[in-house]
Amino acid sequence: MLKKLAKEILKIQITNCLFCNKLRRCKITKSLTQICIGKVHYIQRLHKHIRSCPNSNVITQVLKLLTNNVTSVDKLYVKYLILNKGSHTRILIVKSNVFHIPYIQLFIKFLRQIKKIESLNIQSLIDTRFQLSKIFLNSKKLSIITTLSSLGLDELSYLIITPRIEDVYISGNSIYVVLDNSKKCVIKSCSDSIIQNLLKLSCFYGNVITFEKPYTRFSIKIGDKCLRISIDKWPIVPEQEIHIRVHKKPFTIIDLIKLKMLSVEETSNIITTVLTGRSLLVLGEPGSGKTTLVNAIDMTIPRSRKRVYIDEVDESINLPYTLQIKYRSIYGRLNEVLRVLYRGGGVLIIGELREIEHYQAFLQALYSGLQVLTTSHALSINDFIDKVRYLGVDLKLKDITIVQLQKVSNLRKVLKIENLFKPDSKYYEIQCCVSTFLTKLIEKSTKMSYVTFYNLFNKFLENLGID
Repeated sequence: MLKKLAKEILKIQITNCLFCNKLRRCKITKSLTQICIGKVHYIQRLHKHIRSCPNSNVITQVLKLLTNNVTSVDKLYVKYLILNKGSHTRILIVKSNVFHIPYIQLFIKFLRQIKKIESLNIQSLIDTRFQLSKIFLNSKKLSIITTLSSLGLDELSYLIITPRIEDVYISGNSIYVVLDNSKKCVIKSCSDSIIQNLLKLSCFYGNVITFEKPYTRFSIKIGDKCLRISIDKWPIVPEQEIHIRVHKKPFTIIDLIKLKMLSVEETSNIITTVLTGRSLLVLGEPGSGKTTLVNAIDMTIPRSRKRVYIDEVDESINLPYTLQIKYRSIYGRLNEVLRVLYRGGGVLIIGELREIEHYQAFLQALYSGLQVLTTSHALSINDFIDKVRYLGVDLKLKDITIVQLQKVSNLRKVLKIENLFKPDSKYYEIQCCVSTFLTKLIEKSTKMSYVTFYNLFNKFLENLGID
């Protein structure tokens, strides 16, 4: 464990040392290197030499606590209590001793020493802090708490790791949360530092809020959690409004069938649409599972097909041995993005049809015969067509399947599937094979990761001769 820890610290320390005027005389990097190759006795020399480093106090104490095994994460706890107040209001109370333990407080200070440099983007910085936390603490939940706390979001960290919480709203000086059964709770107060730190994170992602553009939206990943953060400021709203959607682990299409979001027949219809090169449009209200469904369908596309993602790329799944090109923004880059697809074919995946540029990319790709997977906030197909007409976009949908989702309480279900094309015999043949394969996987009823499912489905496609 010490060797693995030294390797992680060495990665960080080298980037810090590049800007240190004591680099020539410093022996920290040398000591860490020796520990990495197995010479553990260098840990004593490291304690001695590290005092010359500007961050020596924090790093030395953390290493000392680590080597002496001072604390145990088994003693840590996080408890939740929901109190009913009146007929509508519920108050969520969180109790924990995490931040009362000196080791955790010290460790969070240590994580804050890992700074962002030009060659390290903010997501890479978060990933580094999280991986380092896992090595120290050997606890995924605790690693998420300490990583968020190192970003100044300690008040949110407990909520993010709670399985039942799906949405977090910050309005004024209060935090509201929505549970998986659509019940709302309120936490009485929220410090200004959370809002300021979220705005700072937004700037690091390149999303600066101005008077002309008083809103932003970005995503961050911490472990198996993906947080989609939306921020609105004056003059759109009187006070700052923040919405955080907590996405859990990636769901495969098998998971969605077991959750009764859609049937095997409906699933095979959607998958066959995509496998035969046709486009997919998923409609539904906020929180109805549109992105979840598109990500699950993405896992059923052959590995050989190139994917090009536009906006909300942090919510897309990283698929092994697959060419995935991700554009955080399409503004002024529409022709460039489409040119990438024209050169070698592939699938265009638009996170959400929101701005006029998204609709232009969607329609231009559709009319050019390219395959598109996308989502849109609309309660029905007619509602979607009215919205497009309002934006002044000429819409003629063809060779596409439209899936309409509905959220009732905590259940998300497919309400309607409409094919805007006439299926041929080959279509029905593939659909039958897909349906049989999915049924066999469900009957096995064994838990599998999305990577395992992706590999199994690609093997199935190879046997069918689909690439």
